[in-house]
Amino acid sequence: MEIIKRDNVADAIYDALYQKIASGQWAEGDKIPNEFVLCEELGVSRVSVRSAIQRFVALGMLEVKRGDGTYVKNFSLQEYLQQAVPFIIRSEDRQDMIEFREALESKAVRMAVELHNEEEIEELIRLFHVSNDAFKRCDLAAYVALDMDFHRYLCAMSHNKILVTMWDAFVRPLSETVRYTASNVITSGVDVEDHHLLIALAIRERNVEKALHNLHIVLEGVLAPRMEGSPRPFPAE
Repeated sequence: MEIIKRDNVADAIYDALYQKIASGQWAEGDKIPNEFVLCEELGVSRVSVRSAIQRFVALGMLEVKRGDGTYVKNFSLQEYLQQAVPFIIRSEDRQDMIEFREALESKAVRMAVELHNEEEIEELIRLFHVSNDAFKRCDLAAYVALDMDFHRYLCAMSHNKILVTMWDAFVRPLSETVRYTASNVITSGVDVEDHHLLIALAIRERNVEKALHNLHIVLEGVLAPRMEGSPRPFPAE
């Protein structure tokens, strides 16, 4: 490795170590050189090297085994984001979350219209029915989980791994927006739920505008449920 210049030492060390990992020179499971070796190779202090290593440990890219050494881990962007997002998103950001969700799922719908197969449509329809059954029996916890499964599968139908990773990263705050509003929605005659099925059918027809229209109604329902008759909230858990 090249000797680190004294300007912005911490970032330079981080970049040097990152290149070793990203290039595969330090592969998953490899034991990296100890701090003394790295200090000599980079021409920096042990404190600076240790600080850089701790940044990678915090990211889940390196693991320190006491009495043994430091090893390269299998980094999971999804796992990292799932841990980080709850600290970023606040309860007052609900409107922002819904707008983000619509942008994410609208892209998924557009791609699913082009790339789907009949097996995927059948699975999406099945997920609608099981979530709708939970809704009708007032099982809030099951409904929220199953509704998330429906929308995650919709994202997966885009065949875009990064898009699915982003969904998984935000699933906790997304599920909270559903829980927050679903608890006050009646269990019969709610048109928002029927539109989940219409999304699947529109994708089957390869009708982008129809699918997006129904997606918007579904997400609009998450923000402001349209109730018919007197509200009947889910029983307390």
